[in-house]
Amino acid sequence: MYKVIDSEITSIGRFKIHMDHLERNGKVGPYSYVEMKAGVHVLPIIDGDKVCVLKQYRYPFKDWDLEFPGGAIDENDTPEESARRELYEETGYIADELISLGYIYPSPGYSDEVVHLFAARCHTKEDRNLEPLEVIEQKLFSLEEVELMMDRGDFKFAGAIIAWNRYMKLNHSK
Repeated sequence: MYKVIDSEITSIGRFKIHMDHLERNGKVGPYSYVEMKAGVHVLPIIDGDKVCVLKQYRYPFKDWDLEFPGGAIDENDTPEESARRELYEETGYIADELISLGYIYPSPGYSDEVVHLFAARCHTKEDRNLEPLEVIEQKLFSLEEVELMMDRGDFKFAGAIIAWNRYMKLNHSK
């Protein structure tokens, strides 16, 4: 589809920025995008009828966001291994069962990021293990309460909204 004429990569912190010149149908133009690690986002279903919701401070927005656990896939880890790790680190819950909900491209216009979505059925809870700069509160809500929160637009992160919708569709199609 595209021929890469030249490419320059600049590393800034945890990001790599690609500044490419592409050719298509005889026309050349610039295209920039951010290379990012793939990630996971996990919808925690607790005891079959509750959801563990995280309220996390997101520095880029200078605001709090409602989310489910998630994070980057570590090198040499599978998405499933990272999903289990992030769930445990951010909530203390251990997944009895992990259900794949597919994957999404959260920002395909400027990033190559892929986020793998999961639902986790859990009942065992231990102490969580947050990273030093993570500011996260957690609370259990009923499925009905989370549905109302989704309807009101309380969740802003597309990964959480899509994971919820895919899980509910699977759950109600049985």
